Amino acid sequence: MPLDGGWRLVKTKNPRGGPDAVSVMHLVDSARSDFGMAGLSLQCSPKGIEVIIVLLEPLSRHAHPAVVITAGSRRFDFEASVTQTGQAVVLPQAASTLAADEWQKITELSLQIETTPAPIKGVVSIAGLSGAWRSLTPYCAAK
Repeated sequence: MPLDGGWRLVKTKNPRGGPDAVSVMHLVDSARSDFGMAGLSLQCSPKGIEVIIVLLEPLSRHAHPAVVITAGSRRFDFEASVTQTGQAVVLPQAASTLAADEWQKITELSLQIETTPAPIKGVVSIAGLSGAWRSLTPYCAAK
C-alpha cells in the first residue's frame, strides 16, 4: 500500500502460518546510490521496530559491518549485523530510536556500509517518515 513520501507498507505472509511480516519500505535514489543498495526498511520485530538497509548483492551473514548514516549535518556510526540471507543489514536499536524521533524532522539520509573492497553508498528520501512510522506501529504492537 503506497504511503506519503514514496513509502510503501508491505505485508508478507509467513509460510509457516505464523504472524505476517509487516514493514514500511523506501527505495534509494538510484541516481545517487551505488547499484548494490536497494532501499531502507522499517519492520516489526520482537525487539520493536528495526531499521534495515536492503541490498541487492549479499554480504557474508557473519559480517558486522560499520554503517555511517548522515542525517542533515549529523553523523551516526553503527555496528550492524547481516541477516541470514545476507541481503539486509540490520541496524542496532539506537537507529530505531532516531527513526522514531530525530530523523522524522529531515528529508533524506546518506548511507554508507563499510565493505571491502569498497563501501556501498546510497541516499534515500525519508520525507513522510512520520506517517510511515505511524502506519507501521499498530502492526508491531499486535505481535
